[in-house]
Amino acid sequence: MRFAPPQVQMEKRADGTVVLRSPQKLGAYARCVTEWLVEWSDRAPERTFLAERKGDGWRKLSYR
Repeated sequence: MRFAPPQVQMEKRADGTVVLRSPQKLGAYARCVTEWLVEWSDRAPERTFLAERKGDGWRKLSYR
């Protein structure tokens, strides 16, 4: 399964505020975007990170 099953807990407050929460625990995550970039540059350095159209083709930038 790629995504957790959809579940939402809803709290309605007296002032009209509605608070939505997920009961799913948050898994491990990177501290910042640069940690993610370093990981992917190690795992798949030739994979495309960014791409933009250039004429009839694409200009690509890899993780390396």
